[in-house]
Amino acid sequence: MKRHLVLIGLPGAGKTTVGRMVAERLHAGFVDIDTILIRKEGKPIALIFAEKGEPAFREMERKEVEIALAHEPSVVVPGVAGPRSRARSTAQDPTGTSFI
Repeated sequence: MKRHLVLIGLPGAGKTTVGRMVAERLHAGFVDIDTILIRKEGKPIALIFAEKGEPAFREMERKEVEIALAHEPSVVVPGVAGPRSRARSTAQDPTGTSFI
């Protein structure tokens, strides 16, 4: 895989399910940002969101997306709103990161 593939969509749309299948098919890494945040914080997304608030949660999400995009190309599944600004700025990025 030469470029990242970042899947975005509404909650429950199947990003994680499809992302895992695509990563397997492409023999690529798979990065689920929600799973990373749950592991780092030791609590479910809803609780992180409730305790820290939306702005802090979105910043955590944004940082993890940036970290994922700085590594080897992989299939990346961020949260719902996490990649909005990054998606806009990366859409024409010379690294060729794809957002679907």
